[in-house]
Amino acid sequence: MASAATHHPNLPPLARWHGPITVFAPPDISLQTSCSMCSRRRLLLDHIALGYYPYSELTAAPTIKIPSASVNLCLNIDTVSATFSVHHARLFVEGVEISHPEVYNDGRYIVHGLRTFLQPLSRYSCFDRSHSYHCHGDSMPTRSDATSVSMSAMRVSIRIREAIARLRDAR
Repeated sequence: MASAATHHPNLPPLARWHGPITVFAPPDISLQTSCSMCSRRRLLLDHIALGYYPYSELTAAPTIKIPSASVNLCLNIDTVSATFSVHHARLFVEGVEISHPEVYNDGRYIVHGLRTFLQPLSRYSCFDRSHSYHCHGDSMPTRSDATSVSMSAMRVSIRIREAIARLRDAR
């Protein structure tokens, strides 16, 4: 997944986004074996949330929706409190468990490791559940400085690669 980021440095909504991002990173092997027909570009966008979502914020409510980098699509996050534990909860993104929360977190970019990849998001992902919607009010900047965008994308792809390497080493 990290290598896909370097091939698409100007992903449309992500290229205009100058705010923090959260990446939900699946193991590379799950991408290679489970979704050979899926578009890598689409998968990459579906695994990125526009905004900063640390573990503590994701576990604050039983269910939340956050905006994905895919235009008009949302990621559904569910929290399941662990039995006999007040401080630890299991998190699920679109039904896939976050197995390694906050593999990387520098205050601007955060990476959570997933057990497997997310299925492509539904075009109804922002509306198909009955719980309240929680999306950050960050707006897309209108600045169109191409150099700044490509440098930001390059820094993001390097950080994503570093986080993926840490996730691999954790096994």
